[in-house]
Amino acid sequence: MSEIRIQRDNLNVALLIEAHRGDFHSSRTNTHERHNGHYDFHSRWACLCGQVHDFEGLYHCTGFNGRGVFQSTSVGLLMADLICQGRAVTKWNILPRIDFQVSVACDRESIRTRCRNRYANHYLIAPKG
Repeated sequence: MSEIRIQRDNLNVALLIEAHRGDFHSSRTNTHERHNGHYDFHSRWACLCGQVHDFEGLYHCTGFNGRGVFQSTSVGLLMADLICQGRAVTKWNILPRIDFQVSVACDRESIRTRCRNRYANHYLIAPKG
């Protein structure tokens, strides 16, 4: 890792540095301009993990506070506990489980379609038409 050198004159690196100069945790007016997603407006800054009600085998995890590198291992273990044991086996003080309520009636196919349409550009998946 000590061999890695950041090219500070690279335009993309310069834009990333500029975009994150401010304290975006305390600035609510500009946060949405810099970041997208649920995590920007989640007041507890904790992740939301659990099984989606009425959909056996469908789990979710979202809403992190920006420390994803540090939380990813813990979340992986938490999700493994939830999927394999049906509950969190380890005590998770930093990652509370909050149940996710589906507010609209939907089935697996509609969820699959919405996910595919929403994230198609992220993963280079063409939406089925």
